[in-house]
Amino acid sequence: MSEFQLERRDERNKLLEQEVRIKNLELVHQEKTTYLIIMALALSMITLGIIVFAFARLRKQNKQISQLHRYIEQNVLQRFLPPVLVQEILEGRSRLDDRAKLETVTIMFADLCEFTRATDHLGAETISYILNDFFIQMSDVIFSEGGTIDKFIGDAIMVIFGAPLPMNPDEQAQRAARCARKMQSKLRELNSSWEIIKGEHFAMRIGIHQGQAVVGSFGGARRADYTVVGTSVNIAARVESLAEPNSILTTKAISQYFPQEEFEYRGMFSLRGIKDEMPLFKLQSSEYQSSTDDVA
Repeated sequence: MSEFQLERRDERNKLLEQEVRIKNLELVHQEKTTYLIIMALALSMITLGIIVFAFARLRKQNKQISQLHRYIEQNVLQRFLPPVLVQEILEGRSRLDDRAKLETVTIMFADLCEFTRATDHLGAETISYILNDFFIQMSDVIFSEGGTIDKFIGDAIMVIFGAPLPMNPDEQAQRAARCARKMQSKLRELNSSWEIIKGEHFAMRIGIHQGQAVVGSFGGARRADYTVVGTSVNIAARVESLAEPNSILTTKAISQYFPQEEFEYRGMFSLRGIKDEMPLFKLQSSEYQSSTDDVA
């Protein structure tokens, strides 16, 4: 074989070797590309999984928050606050201020007479039925006049007018008086149903007073109550205890906002824990109000 032929063969061999190297490089490149694509797809799947998991978790948390929101609204706010105020709180337009403040408020106590004695012969089912019916119906009446239920005390209810829903003193007194009259009227309706169903009949005493009291949240991190404290609260409680069954007794702080004919002067009374005697006035029944409206 000639020298020229040998050179041509060497060149062809070199070209073949180059082609083989190029193909090997292409295969390696393809393998790397395929690997990178697979890794990218895997990462995408992992990312998608994380997003789906996070979305599901967020959805679950939102559901829990929504459930908590409904629980607070239905079992806390709606049980003690007027519907208008509940809506304002939920919309962020109002809130129960934690800071204690000295405010002029109207306090009302309403108590079922002789209910404690009646529990001696009533069964648990009857007690539960009557008391729950009483609280439910009275709460509706209280809320209709913008009152705030401070607390239930046995078979009694403590109500505030003027906090946390602001009202001027005149409006507080007017709303409290209307509320008390409506409550006595509602009790007459309840007694009619209780007599038929359970054979029971009850009277109610109501006492109302207006004055300054400290308003705010009291308690600790574990439990706190929005309430009012002070001498005015004690006076309202003492006035209620002096009221006759099925009557509404008030102090002069309330009667001063009404025509004299709507009240009956009951005399000077010594209230336990209060230094000076106080004049008390009996608010005429709602029938009196209706008759005066008819005359007018």
